[in-house]
Amino acid sequence: MARSNPIIAYIPAKGCSRGLPNKNLALLAGKPLVEHTIEFACTAHLFDAIYLSTDSPEIRAIGQAHQVRVLDRPVDLASDTARVADVLAHDLKAIKEDIPDLALIACLIPTSPLRRLQDLNAAIDLLDAHPDAPSVVSLSLLPFPLAQIMSMNDKTKTISAPFGLEGITTQSQRQSHPTFHYPNGAIVVIRTASFEQSQAFYFENASVGLPLDPISSIDIDSSADLARAEFELRSRNFGHGKDL
Repeated sequence: MARSNPIIAYIPAKGCSRGLPNKNLALLAGKPLVEHTIEFACTAHLFDAIYLSTDSPEIRAIGQAHQVRVLDRPVDLASDTARVADVLAHDLKAIKEDIPDLALIACLIPTSPLRRLQDLNAAIDLLDAHPDAPSVVSLSLLPFPLAQIMSMNDKTKTISAPFGLEGITTQSQRQSHPTFHYPNGAIVVIRTASFEQSQAFYFENASVGLPLDPISSIDIDSSADLARAEFELRSRNFGHGKDL
């Protein structure tokens, strides 16, 4: 559905990965992981265009089967150290040749296949409601107080408290600590002009946060994450009368 301010879905999906080999092609409910996000973007009916950026022939074929626009990712931007922002900065030149007046970009990472349409709509509405905000980013609640973080020496196995022992020994109850969030990567909606100026997604004291529930924000980086997502997806679909 076209808006007065054009918006695209941008799906970065490289072929290789370390933690879970060929992660974006790993099967979830019988489909490659990347296909879940492609189908999500296609069925959302929110975007003027959907772009898939990849270096993988297999992922390219999946994108072409769904008739999304596939952008070839250079080898140097398919490494473990390449940032999604670097890839988008490269691809944005070609995207703006198609849509010169592009206003908004919704970056949808394939490793978050359980995001919900209502959350994407909420992110877009938030950005509309905050005209001075450069971006809206989805967040997850940190499951433990920051003051209770501990580190362990790899060699000696001794522990230390980066924020001091007081937060651990004298305030052991979770509710006695302030809460913190972290970006889960499931949804980022950013103004094109803001990204072009900074080549970043997050802006101090300017970006707006959108908290997601623990299931919608699952980020797959291991076989255990994949198994959990499989379970949660089956449970979600069963609750709607669609047992996978």
